[in-house]
Amino acid sequence: MRKLISALSIYGLTLFDCVAAPPNSLTDNPLYSAAMAEGKVVIYSVTSRIHLIEELFERRYPGIDVSAFVLSSREQITRLRAEQRAGIRNADVLYLNDAAAALALAREGRALENFVPPRMRARIPGPLRQPLLSHRLSTKVLLYNAGTYPGAAPVANLWELTQPQWRRKVLMVDPASRSDYLDLLATFIRRSAALESAYRDHFGRAPELAAGVASVGEKFIRELFANELVLVANTERLNAAIGRRGQRRPPVGFGTYSDLRNNRTRGWALQIANEVNPAPGIVYPVVLVLARDAPHPAAARLLVDFMMGDDGADGGAALAPFFEPGEYITRVDIAAHPQSLSRTQLRAWEVDPQAVLPLRQRVFDLVLELQ
Repeated sequence: MRKLISALSIYGLTLFDCVAAPPNSLTDNPLYSAAMAEGKVVIYSVTSRIHLIEELFERRYPGIDVSAFVLSSREQITRLRAEQRAGIRNADVLYLNDAAAALALAREGRALENFVPPRMRARIPGPLRQPLLSHRLSTKVLLYNAGTYPGAAPVANLWELTQPQWRRKVLMVDPASRSDYLDLLATFIRRSAALESAYRDHFGRAPELAAGVASVGEKFIRELFANELVLVANTERLNAAIGRRGQRRPPVGFGTYSDLRNNRTRGWALQIANEVNPAPGIVYPVVLVLARDAPHPAAARLLVDFMMGDDGADGGAALAPFFEPGEYITRVDIAAHPQSLSRTQLRAWEVDPQAVLPLRQRVFDLVLELQ
């Protein structure tokens, strides 16, 4: 290994500048050679689709074993903190949908390390590769039943959800247990100006803020809860309640756009209310980062590089599990899935993890107050 690093330094390269070689030159790829010496890589992942990546990676890079653990973002961070406090170096890569929490951890300077494969530096916009590498974008948007409402969404303005006709008919996964829903509420606060404009459009007057209510976004959240917002345990229950066919007056709710892929197999009729004023919800990054002082640093970087896809038009097999309608690969050279709204057509607000991070505790406390 020392000889390998010394040879690279002659050319002004580090070991980790050498990434994913073409299929016919694996033996010439210094990073693969170093990863082979390590023999394995451990990844904590928020999605079970990582097991597909595990199989593909091991086939592509024989001799390197992938150990994949499916954990929520909160579980990943808790586990990593505990391991590092105990002096245990287990995780190499983390795949999280809580970019704000990952950012907070990275700022501590001990737990996480960002790595952008060199071949991706020109393909991923700056804000999506720094301070943390974003692998794809996911959503939390207003969904409705297109079987009952085939022409258009039954809601044209988000403020309608605070009115009596939608009492106990709006669903959301409990934000106290899910960071993506906390970010949805935090974004309502950040987008108070847009919600104020939508209020004027719907009610024909300016919104009035009660004592102690700091913004129009907070007013919207409070009125949504006051209208008996229904909190469910998970998105599976939310999707079934909204999407089940044959309902006379189904609820609406904030869910994941890409879950429309299950309409055929589950018998659902989910659809996104993309035209709702001022926006249907949020689009947020799912980040792919290294554990600091990873025990298998070469294999970790090789895995990150692999998960960013190949040079094909759709990123190839490694991106196939994530190249779905309603999910957006962060690479500028890969278009949205043909059955999906393009990123410019999707009217959801972009979440800025650095901006929502300071709001997290405040929104969490507000949710506990209103439940």
